[in-house]
Amino acid sequence: MLINGNNPERVSHGGLSEAAYEEALENFYGMSIWRELHALLEHQEFNSSPKWIANKLNISIEEALDAVEGLTALGLIGKNDDGSFFPKQLQILIPTEKMNRVEMAKNHLLISHQILNGFSADSEDNFFRNCYYLSNKDLVDELTENIKLALKEFREKSDITTNKDGLYAIQITGTNIIEKSEVKNDTN
Repeated sequence: MLINGNNPERVSHGGLSEAAYEEALENFYGMSIWRELHALLEHQEFNSSPKWIANKLNISIEEALDAVEGLTALGLIGKNDDGSFFPKQLQILIPTEKMNRVEMAKNHLLISHQILNGFSADSEDNFFRNCYYLSNKDLVDELTENIKLALKEFREKSDITTNKDGLYAIQITGTNIIEKSEVKNDTN
């Protein structure tokens, strides 16, 4: 279920059956191309030509058309009389009753791999960090809340800046590796 951040009501099915709507929703959850196009709609020079979209996102025209069709069906973008697109809804909240934590984590993993597939080691636009710390759950919870606040502030500043020079994909992942590790016995 997609929720409008300002008006928490279900987005229209756009004439789709419940099954088709749910399938489009699953594609949105797990396909970075759909999310990239949704974000690209805010580009000041946005052009609704599938060729322009494909070129900007480095995807095929078919993938661009599929994403446009899916986002339109979900009610996230609309079409003007001249055929151009516009964002109908920019912020998307996925309620936990629609997708549980495990399903969200699986989709995060899919999106993370898709983001990393677009990562170019020689790009000056990359930023990256990795670290390993012995710590505790309380400090991880505090860090998680700080990251949420930093991303919210980043989004708010990005919304009002007039200099939008790129579409930045950001994924943040943390896990307790001790909790999941098992001592492997060598049977030889």
